[in-house]
Amino acid sequence: MQRTDKTGATLKTLLKINQNELILPTAEEDALIAKGIAEDPDNPEWTAEDFAGAKKASEVLPAVFGDKVAQQMLKRVGRPKVKHPKKRVSIRLSDDTVTYFRSLGKGWQTKVSEVLKQYMDQHAK
Repeated sequence: MQRTDKTGATLKTLLKINQNELILPTAEEDALIAKGIAEDPDNPEWTAEDFAGAKKASEVLPAVFGDKVAQQMLKRVGRPKVKHPKKRVSIRLSDDTVTYFRSLGKGWQTKVSEVLKQYMDQHAK
């Protein structure tokens, strides 16, 4: 399935982003959505001038919420930075080895890493 947006750009790429089916609005539905945006006085569609005058959240939030709250709002989320991050590698293991470690459940790859570290410690020169 292939559709185009109002500029004529192909939306085929959007369909490949997710393995699930992506249902795009029809031209009529898209027109209704665009009309709703245009008629919303509280949240109009941004113009090039709006984007040019936009400020970073880090510049605006402290004045609105105070420094302490702004810092919490701007705090990065996700995994903390580690000194020695793990590296993604591809390794070929026998079927019985993979079956065994996978049978251990969640965290089986970490267990493989631990076993390899034990081996390194025992065979260090």
